[in-house]
Amino acid sequence: MLEHRFTDRIVTLNFYLVEDWKGEPYGREGQPMRWVKQADLREEEFPEANVSIIRLLVAQASAA
Repeated sequence: MLEHRFTDRIVTLNFYLVEDWKGEPYGREGQPMRWVKQADLREEEFPEANVSIIRLLVAQASAA
């Protein structure tokens, strides 16, 4: 879980480690979605609230 404070609100993000998946990912609210290799995350653009978890995932991929 990660909290990000904006000037007018606080957003709480929940994360899940998925180790096995069947089928294609899809956004349940219609948003676009796709798989990205963990090591390639630094090449993607993410909302400000996601930056700290993306850094953690990139560091984890580099250590593996």
